[in-house]
Amino acid sequence: MKSEDYQIGGDHYKALGDYQPWNVLKAWLTPEEFRGYQKGVAITYLARERAKGGDDDIRKAVHHLLNLTEFLDGAGGKQMELFK
Repeated sequence: MKSEDYQIGGDHYKALGDYQPWNVLKAWLTPEEFRGYQKGVAITYLARERAKGGDDDIRKAVHHLLNLTEFLDGAGGKQMELFK
């Protein structure tokens, strides 16, 4: 399953269809900028997890990093094996 096939903590982004924020940002940003965005969002979720979202924030950080690895693996969306 690709990262775009599911959402953690609701359906507010999935309800946007093709206009999910990270899809829009992929179109607007350079590859290097998109990489920085995804890393920054993951860091934000990890930094706040004890004060706000708990385990779900850890899952959200991993979700963003998975989306980044799919992006880095190419437009074909090849699924990365996280533990080779």
